[in-house]
Order: sequence, then structure tokens, then C-alpha cells
Amino acid sequence: MSCVRTKLVYIIPTLGTGGAEKIVLELANNIDNNLFDVSIISFYNKNPGMHTYDYLSNENFKIYFLNKKLGLDFKLFGRLKKTLTSINPDIIHAHLDTLLYLIPSFNKKQKKFFTIHNVPNEEAKGIQKLIRKYCFKFKQVIPIAISNKIEELTQKYYKLKNKKIATIYNGIYLSDKTKIIKENNDKFVIINVSSFKPAKDHITLLKVYNEFHKKYKNSELWLLGDGCLKGEILDYIDKNNIVGVTLFGNVSNVYDYLLKADMFLLTSIYEGLPLCLLEALSVGLPIVSTNVGGIPDILENNYNALLVDAKDVDSMLCKLELLFNNIDIQKKLSINAINSSKKYDIKLCAKKHEALYLDKGDENL
Repeated sequence: MSCVRTKLVYIIPTLGTGGAEKIVLELANNIDNNLFDVSIISFYNKNPGMHTYDYLSNENFKIYFLNKKLGLDFKLFGRLKKTLTSINPDIIHAHLDTLLYLIPSFNKKQKKFFTIHNVPNEEAKGIQKLIRKYCFKFKQVIPIAISNKIEELTQKYYKLKNKKIATIYNGIYLSDKTKIIKENNDKFVIINVSSFKPAKDHITLLKVYNEFHKKYKNSELWLLGDGCLKGEILDYIDKNNIVGVTLFGNVSNVYDYLLKADMFLLTSIYEGLPLCLLEALSVGLPIVSTNVGGIPDILENNYNALLVDAKDVDSMLCKLELLFNNIDIQKKLSINAINSSKKYDIKLCAKKHEALYLDKGDENL
């Protein structure tokens, strides 16, 4: 006798190279397909900026592209409802700015979830805030926070007293290799992996690196990622004569770069729970990061990272020099980073989502 699988659909605007998109794809790839019949609905069609993972063609799940137009697309309401009717899901798990188009398609029999991927007051303002609050309070949509801090902020921002909020930390494929801390600094590579957008504050990153490089000529800065501020970043590098900076764009083999680097520097002014930090932890790469959003939920100062205030160039520079000149601190942070990364395995993340979907009640473990 065959088991009837629960129909689960993930809904997201695009399958671009952001963290939320990556989480959706990796969840779809790791959810138990003996229990769940998984589909993904992407509002926008395929494009050159999409994730290029092999499992985009994984037979474990289907992907539907709805050809959304830029801006408010009234025709999308009908296309989305038609697609959902054909799938007839038991569970809808939405991400990013999708709830407006979903409201007409919701029915009371479905379980409905929505992941808060960032600091809520930065992720949703104005009409988006009102839409999400309405769905949480009146459409039985359960918010999922990606860290304890994000859960706390979500509760306050949307005034969800006595409403259930699930907390499931992001997950990644853990690296099977670890960083070897060099005994000398004949070449010192600082790396950053993040989209070129305002929240990541690459200008502060470049200011810090520029001052560091003036003193330590054997240093380099590797920037992995892409985005709307790439031109501004290139202009800043050129106008300030900053040398030793390489922009690699979006890469699918991020661990290869992290293993060759000597330190990870994150200068974000706000964050949810960045996958790049989990990846850096996984390989044991020493980290200097701003202490914002959900970051202190995964990084502990002087244990698995060095934490600083956002935009504090002097403090960031001080931490870089401390790491550069102290191999023992690098080794301590590296060992603790690897140990603390184990709890962020994507397989564990998927199991916690399964428990939430099936009401097993242990998603917060």
C-alpha cells in the first residue's frame, strides 16, 4: 500500500542568487520526498542571474515559472491561482514579497507559512508590512523566523502577541574540508561574500581594507557576489586608488574561495542570518563581523568570531590587525567555528521544517 504524500509548494519571486532563493532550493532538495510531493513556484521566469545548481533539474520537485512582469502585475493573480489549483497543495510556504498575490488563492484547509528572512523593519515597510500583518493575523499564515533575535523583532514589529511564530535557523551544506591556518602571512586574503546592495555596506569594507593594505602590502581583498551597486563599488575603488581588490562575481563553488582565504570580513548594517557566515564557519575561516540583526545568535565574540559595531572603521581595522598578527587567535576562532557550524546542517534544517509542516512540535530544537 503506497503512502499518500503531503503536497508542499514553495513560492518565491525569483530563483536568483540571494540567500532566500538558495534556502528555498536547498530545502526543496532535502525535504523527504517519501513524505512530501514538493513544487516551487517562481513568479519570474528563468534568467541568466538564476542559481545554477545541478538540482534545478532535480526530479524530486517541479518548478513552475509564471512570467511575471515588472511592477504590479494583475494577470499574475489569475496565473498563480490557476497553478495552485492544479497543484492542489496541502501546505504553502511563501517567501519574500509574494503574499499580496497569494491572498486570493488561500483557503482554510491549507497550512500556510511565511519565512522572515531579514530584520523585519528593513525587510517590509509600508504596504508590504500591512500585507504581512494582515496575513499573520487573519489568514492563518504562520511566520517562521530564522533566528531567536529575528523572532523577537518579528513579534514586536507585527504586534503578534499570542500568535505562533516558529524559529528555524538557516541551514547550509557543510563543507567536507577545513581551512588550514598558515604559520606565516606571506599573503593574506580577506574575503567577503555578499550581494552588492546598501545593507552590505561595501564602502565601509573598502575603507577598512584600504587602510589595512597601506600597512600590510601583502594583503588582498576578494569580493564574491554581484548586484545593483557594483558600478558604485568599482568607481570607489578607482577614485581612491585601492589596489589588490578582485571582484569574482557570483560563483557556485564558494567553498573553494573560502578555503583559500585567510579571514572573512562582513560589514553589514543589518542582517537576518547570512548564509555566507555559516559557510565561513563551516570551513573554519576566522571571521570579523558586525554585531547586527541575527548575527549574534550564531557568532559569539572572542569564541568563533570577532564582533564589531556597524560602520566602526577603526574597530574593524583593529580586529583585522589582531588576527593578522596572532596565529593563535586565528586557530582558536577556526576550531570553535567548525564546532559551532554543525548545528546549521541543511539536513537538520529540512527536518525541522518537516516537523513544523507535520505538527510534530520540535521545529524550535
